Amino acid sequence: MDEPSSYANLDSGYQIVKTAMPTIETLDAIHSWGQEPAGFSPNTDIFIFYIDLLSQNQTLAQQRLSEGKKNWLYLFCKPYPPMPNMHLDSYLACSRLYPLLCYKYNATGMIHWAANRYRGANPYLSSIGPVPSGSQNPGHPPGDNWLYYPDSNGLIGSIRMLNFRDGMIDHYLITLLSLQDKPKADAILLEIVRSLSDVERQNTRKYHETRQKILEALDI
Repeated sequence: MDEPSSYANLDSGYQIVKTAMPTIETLDAIHSWGQEPAGFSPNTDIFIFYIDLLSQNQTLAQQRLSEGKKNWLYLFCKPYPPMPNMHLDSYLACSRLYPLLCYKYNATGMIHWAANRYRGANPYLSSIGPVPSGSQNPGHPPGDNWLYYPDSNGLIGSIRMLNFRDGMIDHYLITLLSLQDKPKADAILLEIVRSLSDVERQNTRKYHETRQKILEALDI
């Protein structure tokens, strides 16, 4: 239903889907809108949380996993500093960090709302807009509505996406280690992310050192 604000409406839509297509998973980006997020949980198979909402509702996230349901992260404009995001004016390390945030906060997937939604602007010339119709002023945060750049042969991944890819490898490795020794995996992760507002941004060498520690631990 896309960002539902009513328990009843989400329940109604969920029941229709499950009646007509019982094996199909539903997913919704849910912001809570001042309501308890647990009230939306029974009626969505993949609960897409804003990162700050997920970090604040870890009991719910863990309960959902125990029930065989899924949690995803949702990136759309937010979060704002001091929390990390993947905007052009953020440290590149934050793009590498997001897959590790999925591990830390029990998310099984992630969605970025737009990969190439340039809104009529040339992303090589403008980091924000403008929107041709003038309907969005001043626009999204810089780079928020694209992670790829247009090319005559298709799309080119941004440097942010290259860092994100490194983060996916980090996520895979730390997940492997957690299956062997979760306390050790969690302790290593604390070297670059302590909380959502306390993360390693500037010292990119720390990410390489952390991966090395994970690899060494896996090699034992």
